[in-house]
Amino acid sequence: MSVAGPVALDVVLKRFDQPDEARVFEKGRFETVRLGGMTIGRATYEPGWKWSVHVGRALGQELCEVEHVGMVVSGCATAAMRDGRVIEMRAGDVFYIGPGHDSWVVGDVSYVSLHFMGADDYAQHRSTRAFLGIDHVQLAAPPGCEVEARRFFGEWMGLEELPKPAPLSARGGLWFQCGAQQIHIGVEKDFRAAKKAHPALRLRDEGAIEALKARLRAAGVPTRDDQEIASAARFFAEDPWGNRLEFVAKR
Repeated sequence: MSVAGPVALDVVLKRFDQPDEARVFEKGRFETVRLGGMTIGRATYEPGWKWSVHVGRALGQELCEVEHVGMVVSGCATAAMRDGRVIEMRAGDVFYIGPGHDSWVVGDVSYVSLHFMGADDYAQHRSTRAFLGIDHVQLAAPPGCEVEARRFFGEWMGLEELPKPAPLSARGGLWFQCGAQQIHIGVEKDFRAAKKAHPALRLRDEGAIEALKARLRAAGVPTRDDQEIASAARFFAEDPWGNRLEFVAKR
């Protein structure tokens, strides 16, 4: 029986005026958005802002110990390194700044920059963000599961198979990319399917839910709709070995 091809990769749009997180301090703010497994930040500093005064003092730090990779959008600011060097960064500059630096706005124009590295830890105590999220979910499967795993998770669900590290490949099983996270299929000798505990996989929208459900049904996989949460389109199915799976999207 033929089935539709892999699901197209999502397109995710976010804006800094609706950030996932905003860290506000005197004379400045730092907003972050998270997508594609990355945290991207936007720094906005007013004239007179200085890191050691307006950020570091609250953290009990004289210098910023976060590495940065980013780009200046507007204005001018310094990277004042521990060894005494002071480098000015202006609109259009793409920068790397190592740990151990101060910074301040130059002139009477606000400074704005984008940060592609270091945004998770910037302007906050590192200990408050020990956990960044879920890296992967592991589903148990019986020995010899690889063919069925590729068919179900790869062909029918459209997930990209990832290479396993060499020391782990001999154990069997497969890894798949699922958004910013991964699904690991692990071999268990005395396998028993998980009928209650389960991962919930989030899809782009209700249309993606219906398309996936249609593909699974066309392949002979039973599905069960659920209407108990009005704000969510969702259904349940089982993988080839009977593990419970939930698929959900916001309405």
